[in-house]
Amino acid sequence: MTYSRFQDEDGLLKALLQSKGTYNVFPKVTIIAGERIRPDIDLLEIYKERENQYWTIGYECKLMKFNQLAKALSWEAFYKGIGQALCYLRNGIQRAVLILGFYENVPDDQLIDDFKTRLYEKKEFLQQIFGPYLSIGLLLYERGNPLFILESK
Repeated sequence: MTYSRFQDEDGLLKALLQSKGTYNVFPKVTIIAGERIRPDIDLLEIYKERENQYWTIGYECKLMKFNQLAKALSWEAFYKGIGQALCYLRNGIQRAVLILGFYENVPDDQLIDDFKTRLYEKKEFLQQIFGPYLSIGLLLYERGNPLFILESK
């Protein structure tokens, strides 16, 4: 099976919505409690933990693109996504998730496999930095669930 590629971040968001369902999820949130927020939240999930106790999870979607000059994936979207996802916390979101997909210009699956390997190698370091607040997941297959490389608890 080959990995999914996406034309734009809206395509990735649509695939994420298909994996999450539509109950208690809200795409493209720009206002919380009457206040405009920046950056907007690509997908907001309200999760009921127990009676009268809810968690808010914000999902930031980014596409990894192939850099023709470097002949490798550009990490620019990864770092921008981390910054935006961390900004969610300032808006009252309790957990932020960076979901990475792959742009349609990624020429072969080996680049994606290499990227996954590099993330796994950095897993402990990233967990120290992000603590329990930020998870990083890869959406590898259309209609599939994200594969979490780093999951906050």
